[in-house]
Amino acid sequence: MNMATIPFCNPNRTLVDLHTPIAFSTQYIFIGILYFSTFVVFDATQVLCFLAICHKKHLQYPCYKLMFFVSFLDMVNLFDAIGAPGILSFFRIDHCQHGNIVGIFSRFLMVAWYAYCAASMILATNRCLEFTYAPLAHALFDGHKAWFWIIPICTYALVVEFTTPNAFYFYVPDAGVFNLQTLNKDPTSYNHVANNLTKFAFVTVAYFVMWCFMKLKINGMQTTQMSAAEKKLSIQALLVGVFAGFSTVGYIAIEYLPFHNVPMIGLVGSYLWASVHVASAVIYITMNKSIRMTVLEMLNLKKPAKLSVISIRTVTALRM
Repeated sequence: MNMATIPFCNPNRTLVDLHTPIAFSTQYIFIGILYFSTFVVFDATQVLCFLAICHKKHLQYPCYKLMFFVSFLDMVNLFDAIGAPGILSFFRIDHCQHGNIVGIFSRFLMVAWYAYCAASMILATNRCLEFTYAPLAHALFDGHKAWFWIIPICTYALVVEFTTPNAFYFYVPDAGVFNLQTLNKDPTSYNHVANNLTKFAFVTVAYFVMWCFMKLKINGMQTTQMSAAEKKLSIQALLVGVFAGFSTVGYIAIEYLPFHNVPMIGLVGSYLWASVHVASAVIYITMNKSIRMTVLEMLNLKKPAKLSVISIRTVTALRM
């Protein structure tokens, strides 16, 4: 195929000049090493969290089944955000030389992100219903029903991605950033923008409603144990919301607003994206006693101990 027919490629199989600001000549090597080394640390944290969630004492509860989906997609998105880009930048791989590989991976990247957004919204729905109308939550998620939510998660992701008109994604190794736009006259991917803003708004509203009902219930109980849980879980909810906001709104701002002339702006966008996927693991491990104890047991830092059903249910029902 003639390289001139491939968008953003010169006839000599190189990227066209995108006027990307380059701080120094070996910037692509620096970005590659930085991305991949960070990915190893971030992903190791998320893997520990995922394995803890997979413990049989957790997966008997619907909430943890949904968290299984989210944590798995966190790991995938970490690879998409900084793992694979680290490899692509270090070896200076772009779609002009390896069109099929970069093109297919870019579509997979978007499907994985949309799936994560769908799983996050379903998890938020489950949390909200637990406090607003528990019978409906039980009807939708109890038992093995939670596992079947993988179907709408995957369906949503595939539909949003493959209804994007004239989607064309590519990676710029020197800048360390994916161009997630279209070949339309207006290059904005409105499916991408609509998904991110919808996810941000939905999760924010759902968790705010959940927090309000949780506060009402706890005030009615007037117990020291629940008051302590309220404080911890309120902070946890706030932290998850902050990082979710960074990931959705922040990345869109960098992608579509005129920041392209700012040196290293691609790194900021990628780390905003990656931050939500590692922050969730950090928050869960530090603030969820059951998850934390399971992780310590896996690392042989603590002897196995039985947790009461009440403590698991409390954390499961309220955990953000």
